[in-house]
Amino acid sequence: MDLLVGVDLGTTACKVTVVASDLTSHTVTSPSYRISAPQREWAEQDPLAWGEAVDATVRRALDGIGAGRRDHVTLSITGQMHSLVLLDADGYPARPAILWADRRASAECIMIENRVPDVAAITGNPPLPAFTLPQLLWVRSHEPDVLSRTAHVLLPKDYLRWRYTGRIVTDWTDASGTGMLDSSTRDWSNKILSALELNPDVLPPVADPIADGGDVEHPPSPALQAAGTAVGVGDQFAEALSAGLTHAGDMAIILGTSAVVLGVSDRLVPGSFCHAQSDLWLRLDSLHAGGMSLAWLRDMLAPGEDLASFTSAAIAAPPGARGLLFLPFLMGERGARGRGAPGAFVGLTTEHTRGDLVRAVLEGVAFELRRLRQTRGTPLPTDVLTLKGGGARNELWCRIVSGVFGIPYRTTHRDAAYGAALTAGVSSGWWPDWQSVPSLSDPINESGLADVTALNDGYRRYCAVVDALTPDS
Repeated sequence: MDLLVGVDLGTTACKVTVVASDLTSHTVTSPSYRISAPQREWAEQDPLAWGEAVDATVRRALDGIGAGRRDHVTLSITGQMHSLVLLDADGYPARPAILWADRRASAECIMIENRVPDVAAITGNPPLPAFTLPQLLWVRSHEPDVLSRTAHVLLPKDYLRWRYTGRIVTDWTDASGTGMLDSSTRDWSNKILSALELNPDVLPPVADPIADGGDVEHPPSPALQAAGTAVGVGDQFAEALSAGLTHAGDMAIILGTSAVVLGVSDRLVPGSFCHAQSDLWLRLDSLHAGGMSLAWLRDMLAPGEDLASFTSAAIAAPPGARGLLFLPFLMGERGARGRGAPGAFVGLTTEHTRGDLVRAVLEGVAFELRRLRQTRGTPLPTDVLTLKGGGARNELWCRIVSGVFGIPYRTTHRDAAYGAALTAGVSSGWWPDWQSVPSLSDPINESGLADVTALNDGYRRYCAVVDALTPDS
């Protein structure tokens, strides 16, 4: 058999998808692994635990379809972006990995902007505590002995691939999330590294995501003996590729615990990262509390109730939720430089029902995603909006998002692990380029367009309230 294996190292668990030549797939998910928080606003994980989880899950996935030594397998790994992995000269983690969710490096972000005033123009983004560069500078300031023992600075997926192949390399999608890549040249920025007095020798070479990542020398399964690998992409890019986002103007929304707008551009614009194709960039606009807002309301009003059952109450509520608005900033605004607007229900009266509250949350998340897209210039598709993630299984929420954006929608269950498998396919020659990968065939749904007028009115009121409640706006 010819097989593609995609591995997605998530923040709480890993997923492995095996794709056969007819594009049927088999997916296995690991048990969850823990996030350590030694101090407030810290988030760390043990890279060795990642390796154990991935090894066991890859074995289960390949054993589940009876794959063996005679099969021809190509592997690609994706994973959480930004997180900092430091290896010593012997290949052991010099400290626990600092995760993208960590917030300790705020002071380092200010230092970066002071020393490199045009950092956002170079990288596409201002420095954020989630990014690798501020984390690395924090280690230098607070744990200099750790940095002195560091031989390699890696990202999570590249650490995992190195365990199998022994090859140190990263790709330009993941590298563009570090805060150190020149997004125009797709190589490390000498200006940034020099200004911050960082040694470029500890950084991996930057390659095309579909470049050869080395042959597997330490296989977790006999089926992976001498398997080829692709360098791979970061997890949000794997999500985009699995949704077929390979042309300028393509857009998808991930309705997960957080909610993310992914939009493809043919030029470097503020807030964008290097896409898998060398002439495209990807904007990632995220709302921390997407599905989390809905889960929060459920836990407040009906603890223990199934989320699908709880959400069904919104079916009886009219578009606009009888004038009730919800601001989904329960975890703040990711892009806000100051405090930003608070989370809030606005317009609540004794006449509102539980269904109105649920519908207001669903609409509020959709309104904020539209506001993010509009204020940041993410290209808007003209034909169809692709929705994915756990929230995309809720038909009402999909209809609301479609109505808020005024575009028909389709859903797909392809995820980052599937996108990693597709990366392996392009790398190994299953398809000659990304445009040749089979497109989505999921049906297009126009049912949400009936509510466009009411939702447009709600969106205008939502934006006015956000502006009024934003400090110093």
